[in-house]
Amino acid sequence: MQFGKAVIRAALCENRIMRKVLSTLVLLTPVSAFAQATVTIHVIDKDGYAIERCHVDRFEGRRHGDMASHFNGTVGTNIPYDIYTFTLKRASSVLGTAEVFSREVLVTVPASRGEMEAGMSADIAMPAGYLMRGRIEPMPPEKSEIDPIWIRLSPIHGDRKIDISVDPSGEFRIYQWLYGRYVLSVIQGNDVLHVQPITFNFGTRPGFVVKLPDQPPAVITVQEEKRN
Repeated sequence: MQFGKAVIRAALCENRIMRKVLSTLVLLTPVSAFAQATVTIHVIDKDGYAIERCHVDRFEGRRHGDMASHFNGTVGTNIPYDIYTFTLKRASSVLGTAEVFSREVLVTVPASRGEMEAGMSADIAMPAGYLMRGRIEPMPPEKSEIDPIWIRLSPIHGDRKIDISVDPSGEFRIYQWLYGRYVLSVIQGNDVLHVQPITFNFGTRPGFVVKLPDQPPAVITVQEEKRN
């Protein structure tokens, strides 16, 4: 009889231990294992206009396999958090990657309209010895040699940013052939002295002048509230 009671007590104890282990495992499981997102893929041409009627052919995660069946066109729902590689198709295809770690994810994908719509490609060669000159007016005094004034051109549809040095006179030179809309930033140290959109078109390109305002742009400061 005592042996039977001992067995029952051992079983109950084992049950309690297993429940605690399972509870601990649930608590230790990362939220990302359960979290899901809505993913929107926005396909654009070199001018930033949408290329329609594309669809997701493959959307494969490192841990969750192919989630292409969750997409309607280029919008996917109930996508588990993960890092994905994808293939978009229309007449041609384009490859990309997406990091899905928030509830709503927008992925902007630049593509060739000719290739996506008709399967045709066209390459534009950069002219030999290409040079475009520019100038900052007025050129502010440099605070130090350590923090010179320089320019960054950031394409609004793409990630190939271009950094340009500026002479003490305010003159600068661009040796890369550019096309489309960019954001031009004049920077000194941690200060943004000027921000302005700029468009590069086809045709002859004379020099251009960047006119600095009297005051730099206002800075938006975002600070989280302290949590107890």
